[in-house]
Amino acid sequence: MLQYKEFRRLLPMHKEKLHTLESLCRTKDGTKSSVCSSTEFNCRRDVPVFFLVFKDNPVQGKYCTKTTVQRNSLKEKELIGYLSIFLPEESTAELNVLIHPDYRRQGIFTELLRRAKAALSAIGTGEFIFVCEPSATDTTAALLTMKAEKKSSEYQMLLENTASAKPSCSISSGQLLEATPDDLPLLGRMNALFFDTSKEMGELFAEESYYTPGITVYKYVITDKNKKTVPIGTVCFCEEAHSGNIFGLGILPEYRGCGYGKDLLQALLARIPANKKIYLQVSSRNAAAFQLYLQTGFKIIAQQDFWLLP
Repeated sequence: MLQYKEFRRLLPMHKEKLHTLESLCRTKDGTKSSVCSSTEFNCRRDVPVFFLVFKDNPVQGKYCTKTTVQRNSLKEKELIGYLSIFLPEESTAELNVLIHPDYRRQGIFTELLRRAKAALSAIGTGEFIFVCEPSATDTTAALLTMKAEKKSSEYQMLLENTASAKPSCSISSGQLLEATPDDLPLLGRMNALFFDTSKEMGELFAEESYYTPGITVYKYVITDKNKKTVPIGTVCFCEEAHSGNIFGLGILPEYRGCGYGKDLLQALLARIPANKKIYLQVSSRNAAAFQLYLQTGFKIIAQQDFWLLP
């Protein structure tokens, strides 16, 4: 018997089961990316964004009473389907889905999608983007059957260590500074421009990044001809024990093509210990940034395709 459940956040036992399901799907599909299990950057926290499917796996044994089974019912159920939603804004939802290899082509994905659309209808979400890797051929086949349209790709890239970064010419007028709370409204407006989203979502992204432990938010400034300091870019860095993630990097349009992006990236890498692996993601639509990362020494390690669902 299958049980469908909706959640606004995942519990520790959910995450444990999700790790097992993800491992099974990676083995079957040859995928590398992890599915979303966080709501940090969602624009809404009052709607369900996790949809899980459990299959009964009853406990048996002479010491297993009815009460014991009830108390441990969730723990003993097998997670066979998972759909998570990233809400960059109310109108758009990005979906990640995992279906246990033994339970595919049984309508589980269709039912998960129906429930997700129904849950988000209350806030007017009209665009649903499905995210998957090209190696997940079962998923790709299902999307083509649904007449989904591939819109773009995103590449996960890796720099093995900062010492291997290829240097570029530095622009002496550029300076990378840690942001302060006073900078957040400006950085929020930059984010909205860089990532083609609303002013409110840009500000939320800036605030969530700034106040999340382990993340440092920077502003990039230059000195203009009038000796005035002008902020023209931003970037965030999330540091972990043996690795780090660069995200939110952008330069204002009127200052692009002048080498400031290279200077910003080099200044950031110079602050990171050489023994760390550095990850980032870049869209196929951002050709200039993609080329910059390749020239710096980043390598593609995974690809995710974005499909617009009908």
